[in-house]
Amino acid sequence: MDPTRFNIIWKPTGDEESPEVRAAVMRDQYPDAEELLPHNTPEHLGEKVDINVSVDVDHAGNKVILQSHTGIIIYCNFSPISWFSKQRNTVETLTFSSEIIALRIETEQVEGLRYKLRMFGVPLSGPA
Repeated sequence: MDPTRFNIIWKPTGDEESPEVRAAVMRDQYPDAEELLPHNTPEHLGEKVDINVSVDVDHAGNKVILQSHTGIIIYCNFSPISWFSKQRNTVETLTFSSEIIALRIETEQVEGLRYKLRMFGVPLSGPA
């Protein structure tokens, strides 16, 4: 397991808001949102772990049957620990539909991973 952590420094490129401002806006819009953890979660030990996710969708990449292809890689620090690749069984008419399906799959995988890491006592550095 690579202990190196991502050193992401956000630099604005115009009228964009900082991640901290966007996070504050989301907290204002969803004040009740919280991560569901059981009451018997063990004490966190060790150094915090970063979770980063890469998601990509190739909408209608197969020119014969026009099906989309989804790819997901989940990293803990710099180590890839989970990947998912699947050709969709359905034909999506919009790129947006393909993206939403991929994000739903990615969200479910990240929620499950965060739960498992928390139950193992691994501290997380923040949102994925």
